[in-house]
Amino acid sequence: MDLGFRKYENKMIKNYFLHIPKAAGSTLSEVFRRNYGDKFCLVHGKAPGEELIRLKKSNNWRNYELIWLHGDWGSCEVNSNVLTMLREPISRMESFYFYVKTKPKHYLHDFALNNDAITFFEKAETLELNNGQCRILSGNGGYHGMLSSNSELSQDTDILSIARENLLNGTLAFGLQDRFVESLMLFENELDWQNGIRFKSQNKRSKQYSKSSLSQKEIDCLMELNKLDIQLYNEAVEVFNQRFESIRSVLRELKYSIFRR
Repeated sequence: MDLGFRKYENKMIKNYFLHIPKAAGSTLSEVFRRNYGDKFCLVHGKAPGEELIRLKKSNNWRNYELIWLHGDWGSCEVNSNVLTMLREPISRMESFYFYVKTKPKHYLHDFALNNDAITFFEKAETLELNNGQCRILSGNGGYHGMLSSNSELSQDTDILSIARENLLNGTLAFGLQDRFVESLMLFENELDWQNGIRFKSQNKRSKQYSKSSLSQKEIDCLMELNKLDIQLYNEAVEVFNQRFESIRSVLRELKYSIFRR
């Protein structure tokens, strides 16, 4: 069964899914696991580079066909097939904040509980809150556990230009959480999945924080901190719409059994 491998100079190129935190990863990963089975490999975010080095030395590496990567662009192999899923930046950061507050083992949990939202967004020593999607896609961190001092946070437009180039011209396909089913259809089309895209929504926000409760001031703070992510996302929406419409006519008619809880 062909799951999307492509030959490059007589080598089989692996598929990397570059996971962006709080972008439907738990739900999406189950669809990937069902289609790849024991050829699915999860790489955690604490030290993805080191873990990849270890995995590549193992006997199992050659059998893996999909690498689910908690890391950034720089961890993906050159000439590999890269896929990813984006989320509207303010919604993603809001979800991230309330997720952290309900997870005692999260490395930012105590800081979130002991400070108001704006202090958390502005002062937490992490790269995840400052244009995290651009950072991940440009190879500049932004994934789970990426600690940083405030001096390392910047609105570097180079991050945006690199992320844009990688996303629009370097990926095999990318999706949008707000267009989840259509995104799965694009992935299925590119990877020739045989086991469907049925899914059950997982890791949904706690009922305690089920509705938006950020003030306009807090939203304005997030918008300032994530200007580059917002620009990238808006461009990505336009390209996604164009790409989906271009293949809509050639996609076979599918009856998807979609389960949501």
